[in-house]
Amino acid sequence: MEMNVVYQDSSPLDALWTLYQQQSEQVRRAFLIRARQADKELDMPGLLTRDEMVKVSLERMRDIVDGREQTLVHNDVMSMIDEAITAAV
Repeated sequence: MEMNVVYQDSSPLDALWTLYQQQSEQVRRAFLIRARQADKELDMPGLLTRDEMVKVSLERMRDIVDGREQTLVHNDVMSMIDEAITAAV
């Protein structure tokens, strides 16, 4: 009997993501709640809810309109995004 085995290079992150995707919606929601709580406990506010992101965006727009903040140059923003993507990979 012949058996073919395919090995793929995957990171622990890839493995965890695959496992996460296979869970029920209830389990994924519970996981996100725990991750957000752990994020706050570590004082690393990286996971924002949609409502939190909207609130921050509205505050930023008000600051720009009222002259307290200035907008960013498009090319500078694109460079920051490219750097963030590169750092994440």
